[in-house]
Order: sequence, then C-alpha cells, then structure tokens
Amino acid sequence: MSFLCSSKRGILGQKLRQLIYKNQSILELRTGRELSFWRSGKDELLPQVCRRGNRILGIASGAKKDLHLPFQFSIILENSQQDNYFTEKLIDCLLCKTVPIYWGCPNIGAYFDARGIIILRSIDGGIIEELVMQLKKCGPEFYEQRREAIENNYDMAFNYAFNYSERLKKLIHT
Repeated sequence: MSFLCSSKRGILGQKLRQLIYKNQSILELRTGRELSFWRSGKDELLPQVCRRGNRILGIASGAKKDLHLPFQFSIILENSQQDNYFTEKLIDCLLCKTVPIYWGCPNIGAYFDARGIIILRSIDGGIIEELVMQLKKCGPEFYEQRREAIENNYDMAFNYAFNYSERLKKLIHT
C-alpha cells in the first residue's frame, strides 16, 4: 500500500497527509498492513527515513507509476474537498489500476465508478480511525472483487488524462 506525503501543511488535505505520516506506526500496528511512504522528489524538508526506520522513497517528477503500479491500494488525499474537483493524484492512481483510498471530491461517483474507490469522509483526527477500518479490509480478495470497477475507472481516467484539450475546446464552444 503506498502513500505520497509531503512537508506542506497549509490547507486541510496537506494537514491530513501530515497526520497520517505522523501516525504511520499506529496504522501499521493496528491493521497489519505495511505502508510504503513516498515523497515528491522536490520535497527536501521531509525526513529521509520513516519513524519505523524504513527509508521514505523519493519519486522523480513524471515517475508516478512507481508510486502506484506495484501496489493494489494507495492512499490519495486531495488538498481540499470540493464537488467536481479532483486532480492527477487520483487520475494517476486509477491509470495504474490501483484502488485509491480517497479523500477529496465528495461527488466523485459522478465521474468514476465508486465501487472501485474506497472513500474517506473524515475531516479531522478521525481520519486515522477511518483509515484503520478501511485498511483492514484491503487485500487481494477485496481487490479482485472490484476488478470490473477498477477497469471502468481505468477507462474513464484515461479519457481525463489524455483528452483534456479536446474536452476544454468542447466546453468553450458550447
């Protein structure tokens, strides 16, 4: 299971990422799941080593497949929760057929197959308890049961990732 963390903490989503980073030992102990922590290659403020002694893996710009492709699940937090707003954080995950454990766009089901996304709702310290609950469910069987939704989300994400200019032209001319 992967998680992209950063040293930023200005807005809610960034603060929640910091909270998860600081509680990584609790998450791993209570769920029995190992989390693979990654940091942006440009984030020099984040320590090189996780609290449990494992190295935080650096990710080069444009190499996000390394963050998602080897994993069935990835924790994805947008910077904020707003209807109709999601970013490449989610798209990159879906393009790797990785199930996102997702905090962000409240109406994400209007854009993607929600059966292939584990949606987080907490907006405070309760996110740790919610994550513990959700991480306990994650495993190969859980993943396989969602195969159809994962494929649906891959197809939809592909359209968002690669047809941006066409969609923009359509919006402008309607």
